[in-house]
Amino acid sequence: MRLCNLCRTVDVRRLALLLTVGMIGLLAAATVVERCLGTPTVERCIYHTTGFCLLWGLLGVTMLCALWQRKVWHRMPVLLLHLAFVVILTVSVVVRRGRSRMLAAAEP
Repeated sequence: MRLCNLCRTVDVRRLALLLTVGMIGLLAAATVVERCLGTPTVERCIYHTTGFCLLWGLLGVTMLCALWQRKVWHRMPVLLLHLAFVVILTVSVVVRRGRSRMLAAAEP
């Protein structure tokens, strides 16, 4: 299924709201866990998990669908804001992959 067909069939606003509320709840829980158990624990159990990365990815795809569905390219400030989020998410994936490769190479 093409992305534009997917954008038409899914209620992007509700999905974006649901994902955003879920992400806020997860980040709040991660803050509590970090306060109680320390940064290494929360990094290992939350931030560096596949599910956390998939949640960010799904949020990014939802943003792109919202851009497409609402034809935001006519409003430049809104477009730049959403594209900035997409760039930040893309860079974080690249950095995470590079860091995991460097760590794997450094292990004896």
